[in-house]
Order: sequence, then structure tokens, then C-alpha cells
Amino acid sequence: MRAHKKILAAAVAVATLDAGTAQAVYLDADGLGQALIYPYYTARSDERGNPYNTYLAVTNTDSSGKSVRVRLREAAAGNEVASFNVFLSPGDMWTAAVVPDGEGAKLISTDRSCTEPAFAAGAPGVWELSLRIRDAAPGSGDAFSRAREGFVEMFEMATVRDGTPTASAISQSPQQGPANCAMVRGAPAAIAADLDPPRGSLMGSLTLINVATGRDATVNAEALGALATTQFFRPGTDPVVDFNAPQITPVSVITTAGKRHRLAWTRGIDAVTSVLMQSTTANEFVLDTNTASVTDWIVTMPTRHYYRAGSAAQPPFVSPGAPRPQCDTVEFVYSDREERSATADNGSGWFPWIPAPATCYSASVVSIANAAAHTGHSQFGEGSAEVVNILDTVQNGHVAMSYVGTFDASHQHTPPYIESLAGSSVTDISTGVPALGRLRVYGLPVVGFSSRTFSNGTLACAGGACQGNYASAFPHQAIRSVVSAP
Repeated sequence: MRAHKKILAAAVAVATLDAGTAQAVYLDADGLGQALIYPYYTARSDERGNPYNTYLAVTNTDSSGKSVRVRLREAAAGNEVASFNVFLSPGDMWTAAVVPDGEGAKLISTDRSCTEPAFAAGAPGVWELSLRIRDAAPGSGDAFSRAREGFVEMFEMATVRDGTPTASAISQSPQQGPANCAMVRGAPAAIAADLDPPRGSLMGSLTLINVATGRDATVNAEALGALATTQFFRPGTDPVVDFNAPQITPVSVITTAGKRHRLAWTRGIDAVTSVLMQSTTANEFVLDTNTASVTDWIVTMPTRHYYRAGSAAQPPFVSPGAPRPQCDTVEFVYSDREERSATADNGSGWFPWIPAPATCYSASVVSIANAAAHTGHSQFGEGSAEVVNILDTVQNGHVAMSYVGTFDASHQHTPPYIESLAGSSVTDISTGVPALGRLRVYGLPVVGFSSRTFSNGTLACAGGACQGNYASAFPHQAIRSVVSAP
């Protein structure tokens, strides 16, 4: 009887927590959410000088309009390179492309959905926006070149209430586009009166395409649900709209290993980071000699810049010290298709007690290489690309990348983690039995995918020669670890 009373008391306590904070940030498995993270964009060139373009798309699947913040961040440190608003009418889709522009890159679009601020006019029917690091020194070439590669965030700030002047202004006709974009530019107070809290239903995709080589690879954006319960519309360049905005709910839900974890935090940014945490990231690689295949992993940590400033770091990130204090230690364990496995290195000779190259940036390109056939040239050029070496004879298989954390004097390591508040709960899904207490989420916040190529060269096709080059993208598989804190 006493055990039943304890279970009932715990259930009541968890129900009270849920009732008080019903909203909780979660990673949406269906790809629909209030916020979208596009793990990578690039306008860099491959090793032969053929440039990449990146196509971006966001779709409003809701029956009401949306005000959406779009932000592009560069790969190295997550600095902002563009920020603006897009207004989507019901069922509307906005598309754009990141393309090379001299030493830098620009965003171009032929879409007629309202943006704020307005893009500049480029070629007939094309609108464009130059990408550059906003806080870089005037005249700094690095401000433009670093903007060639990075990742993209989109936030639903608000739902546009049906039947309002704003809803009418952003509504579109096939011939003329939106009715009145001028109305939604530069008048945030007037627009705010027509806005309701965000309710999700955004979906997105990105395509990396190299026209000269005939390759493209496409993945969906990662979707986060239930971020905010109040609208937080701001003008397009206002930095408040972000994952650390005060409107972001400081509660998250992670379901893994047959358990539902509801975690309470002091900050909304920790709720977002927690649902992205992976203790191990797994995916495949192909380096087949006959097809001259190349495999690159995109490893993006979209909240990294909130926790790191130079060599200083806050959990879950750590400062490993020399020789690369801005990196985070990882271990690569790879297996071929016949189960033979080993630990990869980066050519240092004393792995794994060094910062490996995969996690030195906000968005990294990790080139998997074998010295027999491949020297680690990324299909996406240099930039944030780093090399992980496997054995010469291994041409295909899979890799598990785990996040090591800190070492003690005897080389025992503690994986990185963040710890929730005491009011958190974990419920066994099979029994429904809950328990209260602090929870630890191990790993680092990661999104990304593996991109691999196949090259057959010039082929004989009907009517002449054609290229036999292919590319494909596969989202990473996440192993998550959430445990009760000691």
C-alpha cells in the first residue's frame, strides 16, 4: 500500500508540473514546427573550382498566415550574416538560393512573398541580399568570404489572424503576388495588433547543387515544436528573435529508450539545446575506388555560439586546452560492412586524447578519407572542412562519432552534459510510472547529414555523351542519453 501511495504522489506531482507548464520544446519527428534549422548552406567551390548553390524552401502548411524570421549564420563561429522577415499567406511557400558573389555570397530569390526589409533589385525579376558578417571590421574581406558557408534558422514569430488588414496585405493572387507588402514594412506596432501566438506547421528543405558536375543532394530542415506561447514579432533586423529570446519556453521533452523525459530549465536556450543533444552520431560512408566516391559529414551545432566565447566554454561544451582550445573532443569508431572496426584519427598519432577536428566550428564539414584512394578533399571545398582518416583498405561502412568531454589524470573521461532543474520528471512509457528529480542530458547539440558522391565520368547516352555523376544525402542517426542526476 505504501508503494502505491508513493507512485500516486509522484504521479500527482508530475501532473502538477505538466499542468503548470504544458508547453515544452520538442524535436518534431514529422518535420513540422515553430522553428526550422537548415544544417548547412554553401556557395563554395569543389576541388576543381565548380561552385555550389544552395536552394532553400519554407512552406506554411497552416490555414492562417505567418510572420517568419529568417537568419543565416556563417559556419566558423555562428555569426549572423543576414536577418529579415518573410510573411507567408496560408499554404504559401518561399524559396531562395545562396550563390557565389565575388569573394563572398548573396541570397537571391524570384519569390514574391513579402520580405521586410525589402531585398534589393538585381536582374529582372530577381531580388538579392548580400551576405556578410555584421560585426566584422569595415573593409574586412573575411566578412564576406566566411559568409559563403554556414547554416540557416527560421522562426515563426506569430500567426496572422484571419480577416485582419495584415492578412489581407500578405494574401496573394497568381498574377500580382501579395496585395500590399508596403504595409508590413516599417510598422511593427500596427502589425502586432493583427498577430496571435505562433502555432507551428512550418516545414522546410535545402538542396546543395553543383550544376557543373551534375550533382545535387537534398535534406529536410530539422523542426522544433512548441517554442513559444506568445507572439514575439519584431522588425527584420531586430536580434531579439532567437533561440535565447525571453519568449522561448524553458521546458523541453525528450522521448528515448522507452521513457518520456520532461526537463525544466532556467533558460529557454537550454531547452532548445537539450532536444538537439546526441551522445553519439551515426551514419554511413562510401569511398569506393571504382566510383571515385567521396563522403562528407555535415556536423552543425546550431546553439554552440551561446555557450562558447573563444576558448571559454559553458556546459555542455568544454575547453580541452592545447593544442586547439576552441575544439570539442570527439571519438570516431568506424566499421566496414563485415563488422571489422577500429578508431579513426586525424593524423596526430596520439588520438583520442586531443581535440578532434569535427567540432571546432558551429558548422563543420568532416571529410572521411582513406589514404589509399582519397586524401580528404571535401566535395564542398575548404572552409570548415577537416579530415578524419580511416584504414587504407576500408572503402565503405559506418561511423559512430561520440562526444568525449573531459579527461582526468588517468585518461578517464566524463562525457559532456547539461543538467536540468529538480522539478524535472521521467516517465516509463510502458508502465506510466513517473519519477521526479534532476536529469542529465549527455552529448552535444548536433544536426546534420552525410553527403556521398558516385562518379562514373562521361557516359555514352542516346544522342551523345552525358555525365554519370550522382550525389545523395542521409540525415544522421542520433543516439540520445538522458539519465537521472546523481
